Amino acid sequence: MPHFTRNSSQTETPLLKTHITGVLAHGRGAWAFMWPDRFVQGPNVTIQVLHTVLCELSQSGGLPPTLYVQLDNPTSENKNKFVMTYLAFLVHHRVFEKIRLSFLPVGHTHENIDQMFSRFAAKLRLNDAVTYDDMIALITASFSPTPVVSELKKVMKHNTNTLRHNTHTHT
Repeated sequence: MPHFTRNSSQTETPLLKTHITGVLAHGRGAWAFMWPDRFVQGPNVTIQVLHTVLCELSQSGGLPPTLYVQLDNPTSENKNKFVMTYLAFLVHHRVFEKIRLSFLPVGHTHENIDQMFSRFAAKLRLNDAVTYDDMIALITASFSPTPVVSELKKVMKHNTNTLRHNTHTHT
């Protein structure tokens, strides 16, 4: 960030590397979460994204008894004890009766999520995005259903603020 359609080596402006995580809830909507490189990719991002989307879905029509989750294959982000524990937590607390988890095969190119990212890339190839707001506008205009686009740092700050008054130390 900023993102320029020309080769980034042609500019002297230092660029902020930006990551995007996408979610498709079939029949319910699409989400794209952006965050700067200073946030480490890993289970915290995966769990935060899942939690945010599940909260939004819960408020807009409820949740099904079975959650089907299909994740990309990286062990460091998705195949780890933290994500598994979060999913087990959801079942234990009866948010879902069961969760079916699967991982995309290496080199997947025909999944719906790949199509969403393909549309993002096509739009960005033709347009500059100097600010986060520019990037959000391009991503929003690139795919149908129109994705809800959020900066992950704002989502994390919001969730931290809403939890602040509900936690107590027990000794």
